[in-house]
Amino acid sequence: MRVLLVNPPSLRLAGFQVPYFPIGLGYIAAMLVKEGHTVEIYNTDIDTVQSARHSQHSTLDKANTMYNKYSAALQNPAHEVWGEVEKVIRERNPEVVGITCKVFDMASALVVARIAKSVNKEIVVVLGGPAATTCTDMVLEDQNVDCVVRGEGEITMVELLKALQSSKLNLHSIDGLSFKESGDIVHNKRRALIENISSLPYPARDLLLYADKLPKWMFESIMGGIITSRGCPYACTFCANRTVWGSRKVRMRTAQDVVEEILYLRDTYGVRRFIFWDDHFATSRQRAVKICNLLLEKRADVHWLCLVRADTIDEQLLELMKKAGCYEVQMGVESGSDRILKKVKKGVTVEQIRKTADIIRKSGLRWHAFLLVGIPGETREEMDATMRLITELKPDRVQLSVFTPYPGTPLYQELEERGLLNDQKWLSADVLNVDYSYVGTIPHEEFRKLALQYLKECDEYNEMNAQTSCYAYYLRHPTLSAKKLIKMITKKFYALWGD
Repeated sequence: MRVLLVNPPSLRLAGFQVPYFPIGLGYIAAMLVKEGHTVEIYNTDIDTVQSARHSQHSTLDKANTMYNKYSAALQNPAHEVWGEVEKVIRERNPEVVGITCKVFDMASALVVARIAKSVNKEIVVVLGGPAATTCTDMVLEDQNVDCVVRGEGEITMVELLKALQSSKLNLHSIDGLSFKESGDIVHNKRRALIENISSLPYPARDLLLYADKLPKWMFESIMGGIITSRGCPYACTFCANRTVWGSRKVRMRTAQDVVEEILYLRDTYGVRRFIFWDDHFATSRQRAVKICNLLLEKRADVHWLCLVRADTIDEQLLELMKKAGCYEVQMGVESGSDRILKKVKKGVTVEQIRKTADIIRKSGLRWHAFLLVGIPGETREEMDATMRLITELKPDRVQLSVFTPYPGTPLYQELEERGLLNDQKWLSADVLNVDYSYVGTIPHEEFRKLALQYLKECDEYNEMNAQTSCYAYYLRHPTLSAKKLIKMITKKFYALWGD
């Protein structure tokens, strides 16, 4: 069958350009190709016309403008992105359109579904991804959606396409599938998790539409995303991971498999910089050590960053990671209040975070801190403590998020039971929206001003650090012309920081 897998537009509709490869669709595409299907991946968030430049926007810019632009685009059928989506679907003429969606881009995914049906009502529209798993009934209520794949999608999609090709269509036997039948919504039983994820083929990056229109450096950058494990053993109450996967079990690829993919991407696409998108790279210290040792043994000569926790790394591991090419670690600090850390079940204390930040700085690795404000019940004093922690921890970059009640999380359930969720929760569900607050300890308008102030402080902190780093870079390259230096620094810092 002809299949078009679509990543719906969200950031692009809001005026931002952050190209990336939708790795989940890449895995599904690879499985479908093995079964003989014709598959293409269409990331609508990549603007190939404007791809030569990366949008530079502060988080404050995004908080002030992102949601108005996004909402307006959703209501505007004449928006150029929707015209592009329709054109691509007509040209590719798929029999099946599979759309992945997060909560924030769920409304956008439904617009894509509507466009697909307007092009050809016979197209089978399938939705998957985190939002399709946590908001299945709501998604299936849309008349343009035929099926929903819940949880892990590779095997479910393979079985769905076999059923669609069969003369005797039977959807009831497909685990992990939800669909409509005679006006009712049917939920088949949950699919068992894939135990050996090393058995999966590498994501089919070669099937990305219009990749040839991207500048070489950007193409190499977006091809460097890797997932080495699935799942998270922790229980943070603001995270829907457990609901999406249906378990807190972590399944890990072997170190050999991970390194082989890195070498394949290096040799095939020229990728030298990688991002490990795992929830926590060092959940298994032993496996992390094996990956690092293999990278050194194979003389991979690559650079990479990963996410870590304050309680899973130590000086020896960081030293080995650095030798193996790691240049940055990213860590969820979340709060400067032990009470809030306990409330969200983070599993670490502020003192642990302080000690870990110290050993990261001493290792010479750059580090990126994630902070969160607006947790229900959080006080002004606790939010201020989180902001004060920045200057104490001294991360190279800080990213502040505003609490969002994602469906499938314990905090969402708590707010829903208390009747505190607003009618537009689906459009507001992202980490920089200050138009809604659930903190409950101060009036909304006060929280909004406070959150914008915090975002501005983080932007200023990051800008100051970037200027300091640029000056240090200039001192190491005093003979470069100003024009060439600016070009090199711009490229260097895009690669390091992203948007």
